[in-house]
Amino acid sequence: MIYNYLEGHTAELIRSLIREEIKSKSSFIFIPIRDIPSGEIQSIDNLFYYSKGENKYLMFAYLKKYNINEYGSPRYHTCICETREFYTGFVFASHMPVEILNTEDHEYYTLYLPLCKNCRRKLITFAWRLNNGNASWEEFLLNKAANGELADDRKRADGYSVYWEQISYAYRNLHKFKCEKCQVDLSRHDNQYYLEVHHKDHNKMNNAKENLECLCVECHARADAGHVRNYSFGSNRLKLLAYRNRI
Repeated sequence: MIYNYLEGHTAELIRSLIREEIKSKSSFIFIPIRDIPSGEIQSIDNLFYYSKGENKYLMFAYLKKYNINEYGSPRYHTCICETREFYTGFVFASHMPVEILNTEDHEYYTLYLPLCKNCRRKLITFAWRLNNGNASWEEFLLNKAANGELADDRKRADGYSVYWEQISYAYRNLHKFKCEKCQVDLSRHDNQYYLEVHHKDHNKMNNAKENLECLCVECHARADAGHVRNYSFGSNRLKLLAYRNRI
């Protein structure tokens, strides 16, 4: 008897093993850093940083508990401003949205926070111009990366910036996890790592927004001759096949 490994429990086990293998080697898996206390945060040039392994993250401060009913949405803080000096109880995170406990109804709300007005004024004095005064956290981070203003921005062993995990997630999030070429929507959490960020000039340290492009695995694998070759073997090939079959 010849067993059909393409069907049944064995096939599902094989698919699961392949899925975990490609996820473990993916550069586009990002585990959000949340609720970090101030004692674990490093302040450099009045910005906040957190290190984990060989990766670094630009962080923002926010109040985990807040009376949303009375005061509206809390704000995120990028530096030590007048508000930060006056209030206590701040924690730090690497990306939006965050969960805020509303102290009136004791429910958690998932929110994208606006930038603190006092932080905005301080940023302008540092010659960083906020277009309309309402820059998102992703825009703030990507602007700092593009301008070379992230502290100790060096290469990882794989040639990417130590901030690459955060930069790639922020860029994909800014584009709502849609491929800029074929427009496929990969915003569902299990599909997000199938959307990759391509460096148009092939320089992994050039993270200017105009040099980045959100591409699904299929489009990324066809970007140029080099990518066709890179996706023809190894974990990249497995990921491409997995994407085509959505395993």
